[in-house]
Amino acid sequence: MYNMFVVGLDDFDVDNDLDCDDEDSVKVTALKFENLTPASSLEITLQELAEKQSKDLKLRRIKAVLTDKLTDELPEVNSKEWHKLNAEAQAYFLTDENVLMKIVKSDKHFKDLDPTFEVYVAPEEMIEDLINRAHVAVSHAGVSITYAFLRRKWYFDSLYKAVRHFCLTCHKCQVYKLYRSGGKVPLCPIPLSTAELSFEIDVLTSPKTEAKNELLLVAVEVGTGWIEAWKIPDSTSTTICNTLIEHLISRFEIPASIKCDRGF
Repeated sequence: MYNMFVVGLDDFDVDNDLDCDDEDSVKVTALKFENLTPASSLEITLQELAEKQSKDLKLRRIKAVLTDKLTDELPEVNSKEWHKLNAEAQAYFLTDENVLMKIVKSDKHFKDLDPTFEVYVAPEEMIEDLINRAHVAVSHAGVSITYAFLRRKWYFDSLYKAVRHFCLTCHKCQVYKLYRSGGKVPLCPIPLSTAELSFEIDVLTSPKTEAKNELLLVAVEVGTGWIEAWKIPDSTSTTICNTLIEHLISRFEIPASIKCDRGF
């Protein structure tokens, strides 16, 4: 009877907003990951994994180094290549089932875990399927969460680069996610349509006065740049209107327009 195991997508709880791409905000803990969809889990025997690894040329060479059979695998290998393969194989080890695993260092995604931990080494033919299942398991989250979710159980070369490429080219993410450019609309001058008075108003926060008023109603005349400002207790519409009538309209008459940014 072969030991069965789920491909590393069943051990975690992503305690964060799944749409967040900020690497510093990702927190992965060694808890049970709930609500896995059937498509996100894949059962494979250790024997099947060992066979898939043996079909991968690079992994087969590493296995050969670990079992001192490199000369049988590569009879023509020279001393330089042997030393390179031998140095690379130091971070790997074989289990009793002949499954190749690797010891990897922890990073900021796993600060609460051990400094090093053991992961399965994925052969090339399994990489795309693993990334896809991890991406589905975390509800099509961003690059950082998918990477952290997958890395805790699996290793392959250029893991982050492969995950990033997959997430950025995911069809469902491109169709359903709303990507924000983050760019700000540049400021531009407002043209004057008439020579009449036109004010723009806004409410700012300022130090409290003795009357405990900490808001400042500011009015700027567009044509001349003349500034008027008054302390107010709150930013309700009644307070704003009364202040403008008492201090602005009573002095400058009714202006042609009073503009604000649709609320304070």
